[in-house]
Amino acid sequence: MNRLFLFILFFLACVIFFIFVVYPFGDISGLWLKFVSNVSDVPNIVVTDDLLREGGEYWEIITDDAKQIGFQRTIIRNKYFERQSRLIALRQGERFDIATTLVSESDVDGFFASGKTELKAGLEPVETNFRVEDDKLIISTNKTNDSIAWNKLPGANAVIISLLQKPMQRAEKRKIKYFDPSQAKIIETILNAAEEFNSGEKLLEIKAASYIDDKIVMDSVYKTDRNGNIIYTETKFGDKIIRTARTSKQHATAIITRNTLIEYGNVGEVILSVPVKLPQKTSPLSFLVKIKNSAINNSILITDWFVNTPFQKVEIADSESAIITVWSSIDDDPTKYGNKSYENIAINVTNNIANNATQLNEYLASGKLIDLDDPNLDKLAALVDSDKLNDWQTAIALEKLVSKRIRLDSFMFGFASSSDVLRYWRGDCTEFAVLLAALCRKKGIPARIVVGLVYSNPKNKNISQSQNQNKDQNQDQTQDQTNESQYGKMVFHLWNEAYIDGIWRPLDAMYGLGGADAARIKLADDSLKNDSIAAICRSIFITIGQIEIIPQQ
Repeated sequence: MNRLFLFILFFLACVIFFIFVVYPFGDISGLWLKFVSNVSDVPNIVVTDDLLREGGEYWEIITDDAKQIGFQRTIIRNKYFERQSRLIALRQGERFDIATTLVSESDVDGFFASGKTELKAGLEPVETNFRVEDDKLIISTNKTNDSIAWNKLPGANAVIISLLQKPMQRAEKRKIKYFDPSQAKIIETILNAAEEFNSGEKLLEIKAASYIDDKIVMDSVYKTDRNGNIIYTETKFGDKIIRTARTSKQHATAIITRNTLIEYGNVGEVILSVPVKLPQKTSPLSFLVKIKNSAINNSILITDWFVNTPFQKVEIADSESAIITVWSSIDDDPTKYGNKSYENIAINVTNNIANNATQLNEYLASGKLIDLDDPNLDKLAALVDSDKLNDWQTAIALEKLVSKRIRLDSFMFGFASSSDVLRYWRGDCTEFAVLLAALCRKKGIPARIVVGLVYSNPKNKNISQSQNQNKDQNQDQTQDQTNESQYGKMVFHLWNEAYIDGIWRPLDAMYGLGGADAARIKLADDSLKNDSIAAICRSIFITIGQIEIIPQQ
């Protein structure tokens, strides 16, 4: 009997040791992934039936392609919501770490009253604060203050609160409108519940489509228990699906230390089926762009993704495809541009801004990401004598200055500030673009960030190789010698536009050509107003893996 008792104690000790020591730190991720498929049976899933009481909290594990890429912690009370997320992955073999915090506080009636976001993607965190005053929403950073008209809406926790206060019933449809500080936008989410609970997981599947300005920005699937707790989510970003599942704090924070990190360096590539000939010498260039899986993406229109500019013309073939013609901006004449009809196009024109000081203020503003008060920026800007140059010549000189100064060999930043770049002098296209925008604004030239796709052939590897002296000459020679059997690809890229003589003209400091060539397609632009990169991220997320590009030479 004593031996049996001792054996039982030994067995229990082994089980406890496995659960609390081996399991959180051992290499058994496959076991967890099996649990995810039947998440209601996971022994360490944390489900709080009354999260709205003081101190409600839960942890989630974030996975991509069956591998953990991060975790998040959520605190929820009646008037307070906080979500902290951390993502760790690889870009071109180099580890990068992004941490975000979102806080949303409500008034006594449940409407958004104040909040903040914090982004740590460079050396220092960037914080933006929000507060409601009467009929205005005040948005402030350490550099700027802005306000917009405000109508009463709940905050970023609106979907979670709605489901907890009134769990969805089978086949129910629900629409929720709320303000999300992380996007600095009003979002409308439409929820559609399945007709039955899943028999294996005992969870209700809810499809969620989120819209900003009537354009879909995110497709998600929630799985909730009968009390309205969201246990599991799937969020679609282009052709990628990111999953979260509730778990313990110990499990959420431990696994990431032992998993093999996921490489995201090639996530945005669009492989071409035909070559682009002499991309830096040919203008204009035309591309046939098609939406893949149009039957699945029936809520997405080609006009939601691409814009007309002075240097880009979008001709709609149908809701699924368009011919996009792009002109080079490499020219000494700042009044010259290719797309003569862009001012008369009513759809998606973002570039026809009049010489209006109020409209241009945000493209001259200082912030945490574009810090015009940094003394190191003053020293760098002084190297270009703008008194002897017109605005276009000044912009070109600044572009070439940035091109020569930054070393293209670091992918450790998710999105660094201009001050980070001035201290580190290494980075990728985001660092080139942010620093050039800061220098242009320092010289009084309105400037913004552009996100899109740029051509990269197999020979010169434009985006990934280091750029050395005589770069512009060597790149032209390399591209001229492109083997047409190697067709290359389009990759996501950031560059700039400067507002000169009433026209937004492209510049690209990563290449330093004195403007931008035509081998690129613009998706969107952003001023980085209020230190937010949400608009840039949205443009990339909805496009990843969802388009086919065929050069029309």
